Amino acid sequence: NRRSAMRVDAEIREALYCIRCGACMNICPSYGVVGGHTFGHIYPGPMGICWTAGVHGLEKAADFAQLCISCGLCKEICPAKINMPQIIAEILHRDAEKNGHLLVNRVMMAADRAAKLGSSTAPLANFALNNKPLRKVIEKTTGLSAERKLPPFASNTFYKQFAKRQARKQDSAKQVAFFVDVFANYNDPSLGIAVVDALEALGCNVTVPPQDVSGYPYIAYGNMAGARKIAENNVRMLSPLAREGYDIVAVEPTAAYALKVSYPTLLRNNEGALLLAEHSHELFEYLTALEDSTGVVPPKDLFAGKKFGFHCACHQRPLGSGNGPMEWLRRRGAEVQLIETGTCCGMGGTFGLKCGLIGHK
Repeated sequence: NRRSAMRVDAEIREALYCIRCGACMNICPSYGVVGGHTFGHIYPGPMGICWTAGVHGLEKAADFAQLCISCGLCKEICPAKINMPQIIAEILHRDAEKNGHLLVNRVMMAADRAAKLGSSTAPLANFALNNKPLRKVIEKTTGLSAERKLPPFASNTFYKQFAKRQARKQDSAKQVAFFVDVFANYNDPSLGIAVVDALEALGCNVTVPPQDVSGYPYIAYGNMAGARKIAENNVRMLSPLAREGYDIVAVEPTAAYALKVSYPTLLRNNEGALLLAEHSHELFEYLTALEDSTGVVPPKDLFAGKKFGFHCACHQRPLGSGNGPMEWLRRRGAEVQLIETGTCCGMGGTFGLKCGLIGHK
């Protein structure tokens, strides 16, 4: 039943480790909504995509592989730790090599280029984002949902502001390279500046080295060649800093996930990718660890009397399960409660921006 072929296929071999427990089906947000008749050929759910591709053929799996939102929850809950998101990305990649990528997926993979264009034409782009008739036209032609509210673009990007900013250089300090990614640069530069301020306040020297975007949408939609190219670019630019003792810090959990989890797999445990992963950190985990090591006591009245509900982002689970940001808030006087059912929040990243599957090219 094609199991021998699966065994020698390095990209999907892990599917043979499955013990048929069904945990991935229980956790998968897409499967929970659409069920087995839609999300499966014979075998349903996340492992169903992997197993169907191996045993029944790519064409059977490709019919429902597009329902994966690449949240990674199936891997997190899997007792065998099978990298189902990576296998599914490879299946999407193989299907795209034959049939092309869906138009809407090509639009989502170009999110970083769209953000750059939107920032350079911010007044016009922001008008378009808030114009309902125009959004309907965009939805019909690209698949970008007219119902989703999108963050505005900033013409004064983080990079522009950081270049003019007076750095607080400190001797014998932690050396930190800030991995900015898309949102903190093009949409909310104040977030990026706040990150730098917070790191410097804890005695870090912060640099923003040449870098690419994280490239995670390329993985999510199965453009493995594009994902590997971006991963190689970032490893080439950032691993020398890691070798010099720099810590690489990302404010966006998906970006940190790409650096720590995705790149070593994409580049087959390349030495530079492993070094970069070892030195990469999610912001709040890093800040709380710095406070512990330096003995800095934050102002406990900053959020005194405030109550927050916290939902852990899917890609933040393997980075500390959200304990860093919750602890950061608690140390400043907030009462924080984890509010979730153990699954996706429902947004689904760029998948949540789509109105549906707009056909192959």
